[in-house]
Amino acid sequence: MERSRTATVGSIGSLSRAADPGVGRSSKSGARLPEPDGAGLPSRFDLLESRPLSIALNLALDHAVAESVAGGVRPAAVRLWSWSETAAVIGSSQSLSNEIDVEAAKERGIALARRASGGGTMYMDPARAVAYSVIVPSAALSGLSLRESYALCDSWVLRALKEMGVPAFYMPVNDIATLDGKIGGAAQRRLAGGATIHHAVMSWEIETEQLLAVTRLFRPDTGARGTKSAQKKVVGISSYVDAAREDVIEALRRSLARGRTVRKAKYRPDELIAAKSLADAKFADPAWLARIP
Repeated sequence: MERSRTATVGSIGSLSRAADPGVGRSSKSGARLPEPDGAGLPSRFDLLESRPLSIALNLALDHAVAESVAGGVRPAAVRLWSWSETAAVIGSSQSLSNEIDVEAAKERGIALARRASGGGTMYMDPARAVAYSVIVPSAALSGLSLRESYALCDSWVLRALKEMGVPAFYMPVNDIATLDGKIGGAAQRRLAGGATIHHAVMSWEIETEQLLAVTRLFRPDTGARGTKSAQKKVVGISSYVDAAREDVIEALRRSLARGRTVRKAKYRPDELIAAKSLADAKFADPAWLARIP
């Protein structure tokens, strides 16, 4: 299979914008949107990590932890994902038939899932991507525009990347980018209970052949309803750093802990039970995956 550090791919988010010196500009002012220093994030976080889990269970854990955060059972949390299968995850407003070659995915053993947040398709190889979730009380984002809330939730990640030598910046509305292309993108879901889930996937290395075989990029539209993934040039973090993928994850841990109290925590038994139930009932349910938005 062809592996490369850049590719033009569809990815999370629905904005389509070329990677050029204008990338990251505000549509109103023409200037790149300032990146916050992260000071607006909560001062306490639980850092949650685990053994590799299924994609469905990872998606469900975001919601289970959000319930704990909303209920004051735990402070704000960051989940550093570890997953057990290569997967393609579509957004809540997308049609499976427009986004995925289901037969190709089945032949290649690629798991398919739909998340509850918006945006476009995420191709997630556990060895070639970095995924995280920021789960905060929605009050922490009160008064912020959508762009500002995305920039704030990704600010500590941008700092980690820059300190490693990656010339990354926030590109509204939901991308982490360089002048060479997009590194990753995020999606948010504000829940009725009072917590917000902000989750993102960044490319470490691009496996172009497999990605193009499984997704329906550059293929005719099937006519199904739903948001189409944007087609953007994507670049891997490995294009910029002589380091291992785990070094990036360690840099994220350090950046999160700077200036705030971070506790290495475990998932609560009730969270695991709730996540397993939600995964079975929703995120692993073929009917949820195939629904027409």
